[in-house]
Amino acid sequence: MKRLALLLGALLTAVALAACGNDSGSAGASAGTNSATATSATGSEDHNAADVAFAQSMIMHHGQ
Repeated sequence: MKRLALLLGALLTAVALAACGNDSGSAGASAGTNSATATSATGSEDHNAADVAFAQSMIMHHGQ
């Protein structure tokens, strides 16, 4: 009975650890092939004082 409990515990641990891992070997998914491009903000029309205040308040909010 002790051997069965040990085997079941090992099996559950293996399943839990497998669920926590990433799926890096899946077909069609690659971390290096992101088609979205980032644009840099240049100019004062891209953000204003309200945007800056919002971003600063989010820093405090997420720090809670």
